[in-house]
Formats: sequence, C-alpha cells, structure tokens
Amino acid sequence: MQIRKILLRTSSWLTSSKPAVVVGRRVALIVGGVPLCLILLIRILQLAGVPVTIRLPFTWGTVIFLLVVMLVFTAPVVWAITLFYRTDNKVLRESELRYRQLFESNPQPMWVYDAETLRFLAVNDAAVEQYGYARDEFLAMTIKDIRPPQDVKALELNLAKASQTLEQSSPWRHLKKDGTILEVDVNSHDITFDGRRGRLVLATNITERRKIEAQLLRAQRMESIGTLAGGIAHDLNNVLAPILMGMDLLRESVHNPSAGSLIDAMEASAKRGAGIVRQVLTFARGIEGDRIPIQPKHLILNIARLMGQTFPKSISFRTDIPKDLWSVVGDATQLDQVLLNLCVNARDAMPDGGTLTINAHNEILDAHYVRLNLEAKVGPYVVMEVKDTGSGIPPGNLEKIFEPFFTTKEIGKGTGLGLPTARAIARSHGGFLSVYSEVGKGTSFKLYLPANESTETVQAKANAATLPLGRGELILVVDDEAAVRDISRFTLESHNYRVITASDGAQALGFYAEHKDAARVVLLDMMMPIMDGHATIRALESLNPKVKIIAASGLMNKQSPIGDSAGMSATVKAVLGKPFTAETLLNTLHRVLHS
Repeated sequence: MQIRKILLRTSSWLTSSKPAVVVGRRVALIVGGVPLCLILLIRILQLAGVPVTIRLPFTWGTVIFLLVVMLVFTAPVVWAITLFYRTDNKVLRESELRYRQLFESNPQPMWVYDAETLRFLAVNDAAVEQYGYARDEFLAMTIKDIRPPQDVKALELNLAKASQTLEQSSPWRHLKKDGTILEVDVNSHDITFDGRRGRLVLATNITERRKIEAQLLRAQRMESIGTLAGGIAHDLNNVLAPILMGMDLLRESVHNPSAGSLIDAMEASAKRGAGIVRQVLTFARGIEGDRIPIQPKHLILNIARLMGQTFPKSISFRTDIPKDLWSVVGDATQLDQVLLNLCVNARDAMPDGGTLTINAHNEILDAHYVRLNLEAKVGPYVVMEVKDTGSGIPPGNLEKIFEPFFTTKEIGKGTGLGLPTARAIARSHGGFLSVYSEVGKGTSFKLYLPANESTETVQAKANAATLPLGRGELILVVDDEAAVRDISRFTLESHNYRVITASDGAQALGFYAEHKDAARVVLLDMMMPIMDGHATIRALESLNPKVKIIAASGLMNKQSPIGDSAGMSATVKAVLGKPFTAETLLNTLHRVLHS
C-alpha cells in the first residue's frame, strides 16, 4: 500500500492533478508517438494496482519525466550496442591485420583480381619483385597481361569453368616485364574485396624445379636406352663371335686370292661391328677398369702430342696446365678415350682450321653450382676442358648430343656413340661432362673428375669456406638465364652486396644509366638476345669509359673472347668461365673491386 501511495503522488505531481482525480479514472491517452519507456511506466503502474490510463498534459515536469525515463531505459541499450560494435571492430581490425601480414609478407607472389574485369586489385611485394612491374603498373593491368599471347585462350577457358572453392590449376606460363617466361603453380579462391567479387591467387615459381625434373627425365630415358642397348649389344656379340672365329678357319680352307681379299673385308667389317658393340656396352654399363691415382697433366700432354702428329696443320694447339693440379683416381686408358673423343669432335668441327685448346684447373664445387647441375656434388674437382673455335652446336642439338646414335656427321663418319661413351666413362669415375656452345664461335666440353683427397684439397675446401664479403657495393648482373641471375643475386646479397639484375643488354643500359654513379661492377654474360656482350660493352663504355666489367662466357679465356681477334676491351677486368661457382664469383669480384 505504501508503494501505491508513492506512485499515485508521483503521477499526480507530474500531471498537475490531485491524486483523487487520477485514481479510478480511465481517460484516453492523447500523446503522439508515445515512447516505449512511457508504455513501460504505465505497465508498472498497472502492476502496482493503479487501474488508470494516464493522460499527460504538456508541462515541464512531463518533459523532464520523459527524458529521465528515456535515459534510464536507453542507456544500457546504447552501452550494450556500443560495446558490441567496439568488440566487433576490434575483431575486424585484427582479422584485417592478419590478412595484411599473410598477404604482404608472404614470400610467394600473391594478388587479388576482379572476377568480372580481371583487373588486378592488389599485389604483394613478392609479386612486384618477381615479375618486375611496379605496383602502379600491376594495378593498371589485367591477369591476361602476364600471360604469353598464345596462352590467353586457355586462360579464358579455365576462368569460364573456375569454381568458387579452392582451386589448384596445372602449371601455367607467366610473362615477366623483361619478357622472361616463368612456369608457375597457381592456387586461387573466391573472396570479396572492397565490396567486389574477386579472386585471391598464390603463384609458386616452379621454373627451376621443372628444369631439374627435365634433367631427371632425360637421365631416366638415357638409363632406359642404355639398358636396351646393353641387351642388344650382348646379343650382337653372340652373333659376331662365331663370325670372327670362323674367319681364320675359312681363310685356311680357301686358297683363291680373290676370295682371300673378300674374307679380309668381311673380317674387317665384323671387327668394326664388334668395336661398336664394345662402345655400346661401355655406354650402357660403364667399365670399372683399374682405378689408380693419376696426374691428369700427363693425360693431356700425351693427347696433345698425338694431336700434333695426326691432326691437320691448319689446326693449332694450346695447353694450359697449372703446376699444382690435383690428382684423380681412375683408369688412364678410359680417360684417354674420353679426351680423344672430345678432341676428334673438335677437329671435325673445324674443317677449315682453327684453334684447339686443352686446359685444366682445380675447382671446389659449392651449393651454388650444384643447384644448376644435377650431376654435380659439393667438393673438390679437377676440370679438364677441350675447347675449339669451330662452327658450334645449334641449341636444338645440345639436348641430343649425349643420346646414343645421334650424330650430325655424314654417313660412315660417325657412329653417334663417342659422346655417350665419354659421358658413361665420366659417370663411372664419379664425375660428369658439361658442354657450352655458341654457333659460329665454338664449343667447350668440360670433364669434371673428383679430386683425389689430399692435404691440398682439404686446405682448398677450408679456404673456400671463408669467402670475402662485400661492403654494400652495388653490382649489376646481366644474364638472359633467369636461374643464373637469381642464384647470382642470392649469392651476392648473402655476402653483403646490393644487386640489380637485367635480362639483356638493352635493359642493362637503362639500369646502368639510372645507377651509373652507384654501380661499381657489371657482371656481363657475353651471349644474350637483343644485344650481345660485345655490343653491350661498347655501349657501357660510351656511358662511362671507366666502367668495370666482369665478362662471363663458356667460350672465353683470360686473353680474349674466342672469335674476337681485336682482343678484349680494357674495361673488362676479369673473365669468368661459365658455369662458375660462388667462390670463383666472389673472389673475382673482390679482386676487381680492390684492384
């Protein structure tokens, strides 16, 4: 009852009426847009036992009452809504921050493109670095612009059937700004970006992996061919053996001179066939032979003496053998056969004469080199090189020269087994063969053999472990091979150098003109498209007569590039024979910088 009296007095004061007037009276509610809080108040009065409907005349007390009630009832709601939005915004900001970190800091190229227009909406730093486009250039392009023209049709077909779920498509070819083709694996998923339907893409560069896979496939193919050839050779031996054994018996039983000459021709042909079979078996299975310590310089000198006696006088010979050349463990007869095969091929490549050079040197192969050559292993090697100034090998044939029975010589002048046999012998000694050729300039074959472990090789490996560091110098690396550029850049940057890379001479000139004052050395490949090394050197000299250049080529010595009778420019401070190791690169660069 006490509560009821208080409520009656309060409502009477608010309505400027006496309590007696209010109690028991039911009047119409004449208030436009009554707020919910007022209705709740009426409900409270009714629950308290006051059977009235209140009519609120306009007074200041009424206004204050409404404001107080609204404040009391809406404040918790407003507070709850504010708290909810604050929490929601915090979660959203944290989510966006995580996305930014995953997107921007990802070491793999990523981007978002508009699903309708195919225009790039966002790209991360890795994409900018790998593809060579500035961020603004990317955002003005579509995903078709990073595809070779011949692949655009396949892209459109793939987009037409793309699902909204996570999709991993087969390897695609992407086009860098400098024209280099990359092979990439693409993972993508639909997202909403700035209110538009887009697609998030992760592109993984698999160019180097595909090259290694191709090397493995070639190795497997060669192994299969070798197995097949070995079986055929075994059967042919069984065919030829009775023929050769029967020749002597046949000669004794036939006394006709004309028949005797025919028997001699048959015997010579059978022996030639047997020789070919032996080569096939050597290629297929390798020959163990006697493995003893050998000094390679004796092999080279013996071959050089033989060439001087038997090769045409139009071919001149050079040898370059250091006094401290390491020894190897192997079979001297087989290694002689490898060098002889290479020298005969060099002679045949120079029908009008030229220069044949045989040199050797010690080399520590490191991880930098091993990444580029599947057959190599880290460690000390003796490298013997046979180099000519002949016609060179067309790029299309370089992949085939080690396949059995492949030959470009005339019928009757080559079996196509010389190089496969040489490679088989090199592998049986734990080594390998590499080839570098430029059409019209010549060819270089290098035979790598593991060095015999000795005090000298152990010391050499210890010296190789302490490589010179740079002091933040800027180096311009120019090479048309993306793998060489990338590994050279990684090697130099990991040893405290700054690096700019260019894929051809024209691009190199633009970069050098922009960074002429900062660039200390140019590492320049001599054989490139658009603008080769010689033309690039002349153009660089016109920009800066004091430019320092390190030339890199598989067909170059310290005196002059092969085919360049005028000699090497004075701005070329050193020469690197390709392929080169990180040790060779860093030591050469350090010497040039501090000379």
